[in-house]
Amino acid sequence: MGLDVFFLDGKSRKTVLSLRNPDTFFQALPADERDLLNPIFCDFWVGEEQLDLAATALIERGAVPPKNIDDLPGFDAIEDSLTGLHAECLERQSDLDESLVIALALLNYVCGNGRIICAWSA
Repeated sequence: MGLDVFFLDGKSRKTVLSLRNPDTFFQALPADERDLLNPIFCDFWVGEEQLDLAATALIERGAVPPKNIDDLPGFDAIEDSLTGLHAECLERQSDLDESLVIALALLNYVCGNGRIICAWSA
């Protein structure tokens, strides 16, 4: 059992990224009751501000930003690199860096497509 997190396009509701046990990233992502999509399910809206705050928090904790923002991997590559990995199995630095890549890739998507929905289950 673990944490499953899905990011859905805010308009089409299609999944743009799904993650298993992204604990470090999920803890850095701020959520506010006012952003709840449906209080019964705890799904919430995610916009530029939340992703920027998450990226900043991860950098402050020691994550190293990519040298070239244009070199961010696509969502498929992010999902493939995290498949089957649990937070306790990852080295602290690589976990922080992976979480920062997730935040920046989602921020890039949101800047071009608008807010996304974060749906999760534990």
